[in-house]
Amino acid sequence: GLNKLVGNIDIAVVDSKGTTHIFDYKTSPKQYIQYSSAKRLAFKYQQATYARILQRNNINVNNAKICIVPV
Repeated sequence: GLNKLVGNIDIAVVDSKGTTHIFDYKTSPKQYIQYSSAKRLAFKYQQATYARILQRNNINVNNAKICIVPV
């Protein structure tokens, strides 16, 4: 069967050199380090997946960051 991926890149910024930077925002009262290692790994996997999708479409990705927005 087909694998499905559901998600959105929150912000993608293309710099003056043509390199794309991906930012993913999470709203949470926790700081990043307070998440379990499994959850942090899931965040990193999500970012890596977004980067691979863009790279497969010939979009150069140099940076993928997870930003926690405190609420």
